[in-house]
Amino acid sequence: MAEQQMYGVAHCEPCEECVLAREGAVHLPVGGPGGVPIALLRRLYGLSIAEVVAARAEGYRATPVEARYLTDPAP
Repeated sequence: MAEQQMYGVAHCEPCEECVLAREGAVHLPVGGPGGVPIALLRRLYGLSIAEVVAARAEGYRATPVEARYLTDPAP
């Protein structure tokens, strides 16, 4: 299996025990001014080019904690 196929982004429905059920999801724009940097998503999550293209078009769903981490300006 190619390395790019090993990574995936799963967007499941929240279950009672998960963080998404308690806190909800945040929809983040990807790329461009004010969006999550594409290079950051590729480095942190190992997204393939196809996954980045989809995230660029549709945005990226994240937990509130993850969203703060992804959008926090570097010190």
